[in-house]
Amino acid sequence: MNKFLSLRGINIWMLIAAVLLNLFWSVLVVFLSSAIIFNSGNVPEDVAITPWIPFIQAGLLLAYYSGSLLVGFLAGKMSPDGRGPTYGMYGALGAWLPILFIFLPAGLIGLLMIVSTVLGGFSGGILSMRPPRHD
Repeated sequence: MNKFLSLRGINIWMLIAAVLLNLFWSVLVVFLSSAIIFNSGNVPEDVAITPWIPFIQAGLLLAYYSGSLLVGFLAGKMSPDGRGPTYGMYGALGAWLPILFIFLPAGLIGLLMIVSTVLGGFSGGILSMRPPRHD
């Protein structure tokens, strides 16, 4: 685990690309979820009590996890040093910015989104690693 958290010898441009891709994905998810909630200007009286909110929250969790997984997988596959989980975990920090400002004041769902992005990035990085050779 210590190898995954170390930034020594890491390709900084690949890390910046992973952070920016996660930031782009999270902003896109926020815009799409806002468009779904506020469909064509027909906003309900109280958005917090609509019956679709739990489904939208589950969709947001899935979107953040899968987007971070994809970015971690791509960054890990393109990295020459084979340290995909490092790029996935630290690349997930890019998705934190919209989550911190938009969803963290909502309570537990914001914390779950942060955890799901980090776990998605780590999972994508693990999937990008080459399997060990058994001779």
